[in-house]
Amino acid sequence: LSTMLKKANTVTYTATPNPLEMQGDSVLVTIKGSFPANFFNKKAVMVLTPVLKFDGGEKAYPAQTLQGEGVESNGSIISYVSGGSFSYTKKIAYVDEMAKSELVLRAKATVKTKSIDLPEVKLATGVVATAKLVHADAKTIKAIDQFKYKTPESREAAIQFLISDAKVRATETKKASIKNTEKYLDSVNADKNKQIAGVDINAYASPDGPEAYNQTLSNNRGTSAEKFYKESFKKNDKAEKANVTSVGKSEDWVGFKDLMQKSNLEDKEMIVRILDMNADPVVREKEIKNMAKAYKKIAKDILPELRRSKMTINVDKLGKSDSVLLALGQVDTAKLAVEEYIKAASLTKDNNVQVKILNNTIKNFPQEWRAYNNLGVAQAGLKNYDAALTSFLKADELAASGQKLVKNNIGAMYQYKGDDKKAVEYFDLAAGAGKEVGANQGAIKIKEGKYQEAVDLYGSTASFNAALAKLLNGDVNGALNAITAAEDQTDPLGFYLKAVIGARTSNPDLLITNLRTAILKDPKLAAKAKKDIEFAKFYDDATFKSIVQ
Repeated sequence: LSTMLKKANTVTYTATPNPLEMQGDSVLVTIKGSFPANFFNKKAVMVLTPVLKFDGGEKAYPAQTLQGEGVESNGSIISYVSGGSFSYTKKIAYVDEMAKSELVLRAKATVKTKSIDLPEVKLATGVVATAKLVHADAKTIKAIDQFKYKTPESREAAIQFLISDAKVRATETKKASIKNTEKYLDSVNADKNKQIAGVDINAYASPDGPEAYNQTLSNNRGTSAEKFYKESFKKNDKAEKANVTSVGKSEDWVGFKDLMQKSNLEDKEMIVRILDMNADPVVREKEIKNMAKAYKKIAKDILPELRRSKMTINVDKLGKSDSVLLALGQVDTAKLAVEEYIKAASLTKDNNVQVKILNNTIKNFPQEWRAYNNLGVAQAGLKNYDAALTSFLKADELAASGQKLVKNNIGAMYQYKGDDKKAVEYFDLAAGAGKEVGANQGAIKIKEGKYQEAVDLYGSTASFNAALAKLLNGDVNGALNAITAAEDQTDPLGFYLKAVIGARTSNPDLLITNLRTAILKDPKLAAKAKKDIEFAKFYDDATFKSIVQ
């Protein structure tokens, strides 16, 4: 034993990594040792115990037992004559105090009843715990409302004309369709929630006669219809102010084909084939007129219907304003449509107000899964995770088709409650629901120490966690790009992460500038930085010291 003690400094040990690194919830280390020839007593047993020492305590790894060739036991054998080596990989649970620490190896050698402690050997300094920075705030997804600020509606009426004529006849102005249009415009004028978006007048000629003549004729019919509209509805405020557009469409071959297909004419299939085979209107007209018997029927029943001006009145029905929706949504006795309720809740970032509006929604629409889902999102925002989970489970029950976004939200609540296994089950069911699912899964992968999987899940997303995953996976430049492009540029930990990148890339300016900003935003980060092994190279830097004091 005395000889082993004297030669203790000839034994070499290495620890990987150095500094150590927290992965998942543990600190894993691989220790390799090499013994020279004529060192290890044939009858000796050596117990090696790695110990992580930190302020306020220490934590031992499982021991490794080695033995000489003359010992009958189950330890790893080291030869006296030729020496030997061993490799050891074990882990211990991480605690925050380990950030500033040192790994030492303690060895006790025993021969029969005599023992001796060999000198303690330092193997590594500190534990990198940057993975602890992960944002564990699971992301929820709201259901979207179908509320529309403008709902379009329209009303049509047609004025028929005599052949080769563009005058609006008195008999046409008394038709039921025109009278109904007048009543409709009166109702629009009286409704404060409706406005006329415009009036379109399309005028046509029947496809008989010269094309140029018919173009002029349809233009004139459009002008006559526009004049009729303006004269007839000038006492209606909204109708009078409406923008009217008239267009002469010339020969209505589309309308002709449509009426022909709907007719009982014996030769209609042949006529439709003529239309399909010939694009030239002159040829079409000639071929059809050659069918003398059929043409008489066409001239009597079909062509008069095409000599018209079609008026289309386009109206927008206006929904309630944001301020009105937000106010009414909070009134217990208000009766809004379900889309109005869902929209109202989305108009405020105040989770308490959202809860009130969505509870009113549920009172009036108890089977609406979106109300329960969005209520759960608001409750989660208030950190009331048990209530949120109950709401999400109810939403999942009501959403018969199985809404993936609800599955994500249920998983998010289990993640908040610390049940990552259950959370992952629901995230798997939520695949495709949105980028939030990947972000939630990525956070868990970071916690598990599976950094490449986390990087894959975040993809091109620029966020704090995405940047952290890249850094932990060894992509320093990718991490800097991601955190620089992250949506939240006020997060203190975002600046802290940039400082860590500065330390890893030996960029003092990047480190100091961002660490100073991080501590200004969150003074508690000073104590963390002071012990963070990421900044070990800068512990003695005067500027660094001034920032973290």
